[in-house]
Amino acid sequence: MMRVLLLILSFVEVSGYLRSQVMKPPSYSIVCKAVKSTNIPILNKRFISPKSRNSTAPGKKRWGIQKSKRDVFTNGRWKQAETVERDTLVALEKLRHKAQGNKTILTKFPSVRECNSALATFGDGGDFLRALGLFLKMRKSVSLAHGLGDMSSAWSVPAPTLVTYSTLMSRAVQVGKERLALRLWYLMKTQAEFFSSKPKVPLESIILPDIKAANILMNVYAKLCNIEDAKYIYSQMIYGNGTDVPRLEPNIVTYNTLLDACQKAGDLESALEVKQNLDLSTYNPDARTFTSLIGSVGRNATATSGANDPSMAFSFLSEMKTLGICPNGMTYSALIDACARCGRTDLALKGLRMMLRQKQKGQRTRKRGVGKKTLTLFNEVGAWTAAIDAMGKAGRIETAMRLFYKMPKFGVLPNTITCGCLIDNLLRHGKTNDALEILMYMKDQNIAPSEVMYTSLMTSAGRMAEVENKQKWSESESEEKPKRDGGAKAIEVYTALMKTLTEERDVMDGKNTQLLKVFLVFQEMRAAGTDPDLACYNALLQACGRADDIYRALDVLKKMKEDGLIPNERSWREAFKTAANAHRADIAESIWIMYQGNRKIGEFWQPSIDCLSALLAAYVREADTKQENAGKQIKLYKSVVTMYRDTMTNSEKRKIDKEKLLQSKRSLGLILEALVGLHSVEKNEKNRSVIKRVAASITKLDVWKMRKKLFPSTLRAFTIAEKWRKELEASFGGSSIYPGE
Repeated sequence: MMRVLLLILSFVEVSGYLRSQVMKPPSYSIVCKAVKSTNIPILNKRFISPKSRNSTAPGKKRWGIQKSKRDVFTNGRWKQAETVERDTLVALEKLRHKAQGNKTILTKFPSVRECNSALATFGDGGDFLRALGLFLKMRKSVSLAHGLGDMSSAWSVPAPTLVTYSTLMSRAVQVGKERLALRLWYLMKTQAEFFSSKPKVPLESIILPDIKAANILMNVYAKLCNIEDAKYIYSQMIYGNGTDVPRLEPNIVTYNTLLDACQKAGDLESALEVKQNLDLSTYNPDARTFTSLIGSVGRNATATSGANDPSMAFSFLSEMKTLGICPNGMTYSALIDACARCGRTDLALKGLRMMLRQKQKGQRTRKRGVGKKTLTLFNEVGAWTAAIDAMGKAGRIETAMRLFYKMPKFGVLPNTITCGCLIDNLLRHGKTNDALEILMYMKDQNIAPSEVMYTSLMTSAGRMAEVENKQKWSESESEEKPKRDGGAKAIEVYTALMKTLTEERDVMDGKNTQLLKVFLVFQEMRAAGTDPDLACYNALLQACGRADDIYRALDVLKKMKEDGLIPNERSWREAFKTAANAHRADIAESIWIMYQGNRKIGEFWQPSIDCLSALLAAYVREADTKQENAGKQIKLYKSVVTMYRDTMTNSEKRKIDKEKLLQSKRSLGLILEALVGLHSVEKNEKNRSVIKRVAASITKLDVWKMRKKLFPSTLRAFTIAEKWRKELEASFGGSSIYPGE
């Protein structure tokens, strides 16, 4: 028992370490090679902040967990679970002091039902490690209570029950930890109260697995592709005399789970036996039943498994429709996959057309009935993805591309898996330009690349870099230049991947993880021998801005100078934005000095309005965070006002285009925010009056006629300044006020 417990504890410890490194397994081996093979000092400990490491907020993605269920947080379940966890910890600490011989007043533990509910809440809310920790506290309390003897019954320690283990096992399967779920089952079997141990305990204390627990265990074996053990669980349920489960009547979930195990193992014969047993039972098959049956066809290269002949899959589909069961997107996806495994891409397209006809028929029915909304089948995108993947693997790349671009016309949008399958096939057939086109589509549609796609693109770009390096060497050895095929270069693939990672908006793992991914691509690119260009460095700066890492951005600017690259306007703009996001106006000023020196001798220099706006944002944002330091606030606000005054008086010091400034709604909005903020901290009434007049004059500009898409802070400042203007006009008899008065 203790050995199993130690295994679980060690598993939690190792998983915590991996999570703290925010590294994802699929790309780990590739990026490790990049880090080991280069000495670029651009990857250091500033990547991951302690805040992101220790974040355990509800809904965070931990251990590859799916998105949290909304009701877990809206109906108070999460707070209740946290209360149960806290009460258990307090009671356990006092029980531990009691076991050590100290005089302590014991506290009542939460009931086992409350603990089981908390376990389910943590698991459903996306924090399985927290659920596992509460389970270990429950076991520890039982161990301490037993050590104290007969007094333990007075404290009602929450001893884990069948529901406890079943709850943890099902959540472990949800996060892809099937082997951990199996360990939990073995741990339950070692309990003295387990039924197969013939325990000498009261009947209500015996752990007797029910049909739900048996189905969960069978599902674990199905996920592990262990068909033999899954069939053994079924046999124990039918004949009894087993060591895992007693004699139980299988239900439809049992049969579907067993069919799922047959599908994953590619055992069509066993699947047919399960279907025969299901037909003899009192349960009727459903859509999942036939989906698993269809998915079992053609997985092994034998005639009995349906190799090279998907006719059995179509017969299952026909039987399904005969029984009045409506196929869904998963069913058609399994059908198309079966046709692809059999090498029949023509029948795969036939399966897709059958789905579209069914959808069209349902659409006509809906128009006559409820409304005219577009009908979408469950997981319809899966069928399209299967068809695109089938065409790509068969070498029909043009057909795969046509299917991809036709999806929106049928009311279905590609997802990450769809794009990943297509890009993988395009790279496999040397269609790098088309792969970059799909990658840019993902960037425009805010589709984040998956780990598999991330690794595939990195590997492909590495191969391309190797070929390019050989070509460079051959060019240096030979006078004749080799002919180029006009395809994309490795640097283009690396840069496109970095841009896609940078534009990802729904970052579950935090901004630091996103920044880490971008820099790992950069490291791999350098390790492959590809020299980064300006677009590549700009993507790095943009990633720094998203992560608010100003020091990393300064490192990038320094590295650009070392590589002999001159930053362009976008480079400086991203650097200023990073300083503004980090609330570091002092660093923004130093970047501005570097920006002024970024020109050739004798060349006229004039800053862009976008860079000016970013600099002003750095002043205003830092000033907004210095409310406890009025002197610092006034200094920062005055820096903005001084820059505006110098520009309006045509000062040679600033060299800012006055006309462009008066047309920039963003820059003027930041100036208004600074004026309003300065008015709130300025104590001199004369200065406050001047501030009002300047702010009121800005509101008279034509640029404010269209006030759409204003930042909330800008809108608030404009509202206050407009109020001042009306007051001034009323006091001066309606005279106009203009900038610079």
